[in-house]
Amino acid sequence: MFGSYGATSVYNGYSGYVNNGLPLLDLKWERSTTLNLGLDMGLFGNRVTVIADYFIRDVKDKLAGLTLPLWTGFSSITTNNGTLQNRGLELQVNGDVLKTSDFNWNPGLTFYRVRNYAKSLPENGVEKNRQGGTEIFDPETGGTIYVGGLQEGERVGYDVITAYIFEGVYQTQADIDAHAGRIVEFAQDKDTRFLGDAIWKDVNGDNVINYLDREVIGRRTPDFVGGLTSAMSWKGLSLFVKTDFTVGHMIINGRRVKGIAQTQGNQNGPLEIRDTWTTENPTSNIPIFTLVDRQKNHLAGGGDQGSMTSSSSRMWEKGDFLALREVTLSYDLKGADVNNLFKDLRLYVTGSNLAYFNKFSGSSPEESGDGIDYGRFPLPRTYTLGLSVTF
Repeated sequence: MFGSYGATSVYNGYSGYVNNGLPLLDLKWERSTTLNLGLDMGLFGNRVTVIADYFIRDVKDKLAGLTLPLWTGFSSITTNNGTLQNRGLELQVNGDVLKTSDFNWNPGLTFYRVRNYAKSLPENGVEKNRQGGTEIFDPETGGTIYVGGLQEGERVGYDVITAYIFEGVYQTQADIDAHAGRIVEFAQDKDTRFLGDAIWKDVNGDNVINYLDREVIGRRTPDFVGGLTSAMSWKGLSLFVKTDFTVGHMIINGRRVKGIAQTQGNQNGPLEIRDTWTTENPTSNIPIFTLVDRQKNHLAGGGDQGSMTSSSSRMWEKGDFLALREVTLSYDLKGADVNNLFKDLRLYVTGSNLAYFNKFSGSSPEESGDGIDYGRFPLPRTYTLGLSVTF
């Protein structure tokens, strides 16, 4: 095999040589072409300004790691992996809404949306030259399809979330009888349903819950992001407010999953444990709470803090949020108003990272690299009191 070699450690008095590096044959530099369409416009005597930019960027001969078979001894090799395309829109709107001798108000809006596509991929003999992806059942064809990964002509799918669809709880024996013979592949007792167990959607109707019964429920990346600002002033008093928002992504609270599944024994869990199914609470629509979740009523086929491909849909939450990033209240005093004791004085108080307005149960609704919030430290809330004097 071509490549670099190095000596191994001594074993039984002998030393060998192993291939420790692969040659990057025919590797090319990435090349990119970008089309930008811009708009810079003033309305109502420039009281409202609009700046917009729509872009299409093709990255050709994209450098990426290509997964190799295990027998090679290497996990991947750097190669040119086709052409990826980014399409996006950036928008900024500012307004001089109110302007009098004493009072001014200037609001602002920013908006950003981007989509990534696999425009072309190296030929590999697979439909759409697919790389990676998750296999699920396709009700339209009665066969299986792959979603996510890289597929030629489609949106990049590394952020696609597939999950087992939670449909309720077996509250009565009649509920269990209605699914007689059902097998749940990821449960410990695969062919037995117990009162309080989760009911999973049987997508292909074969009475077996397995990897084919997952569905696409969303993405871990947002549809769009943006921000709102407001700057108001009255005489020497000013108030500045800055917010940002994110819409369309999903996130899973890993600590919630781990707590309600009790995967490491007796540990803290979410408050919803109080409302799970029990014989005293037989109408609950939250599956039974048991140590280590043997039947995988909460974990489904995913890990103990969630999974991008195999968790319960009940555990995925919308990550939409509006964040109050900054509020600054200030007062400016000119020296001429106080017998020129100084030139200018500014007194201000600022609060940063003050609040999130959202419904996520975890520590931070911000987008996560793998869609899971592992109990990240939230951004610190800070308060600053300042005085600036110019002489």
